[in-house]
Amino acid sequence: MYAWATDTPWFDHAGNYSGHEAQMKPMDDAENVVDAIVDLLDNPQESVEVGVKTKGSSVSSNLIPGLTETLNAKYLNKVIQDAPPAPPSSGSLHKPMESGTGVSAGLRERIKKEQ
Repeated sequence: MYAWATDTPWFDHAGNYSGHEAQMKPMDDAENVVDAIVDLLDNPQESVEVGVKTKGSSVSSNLIPGLTETLNAKYLNKVIQDAPPAPPSSGSLHKPMESGTGVSAGLRERIKKEQ
């Protein structure tokens, strides 16, 4: 399954030593991925692309792979540099976290407020 950056607690649980909050704009709703997984139970497939952004990225990388990789790298670098500062964190690597146990992390709402 291929999904775009999804509003889940993954960003909170991942280790982060970038000096900035881990975020990816624009994020997809976690329910889209949940629906795709449930659909796979009834309609098994070898590979599924979830959402328009993922499908567009797949087409682009097949047609113009070098340009797609370059543009994605520039975009991600900008997203990281524009993100609010954050201290280093090992996330949940060494110790489980009590927070972030739901499906959605509310990151899309937080990012909207910060803009």
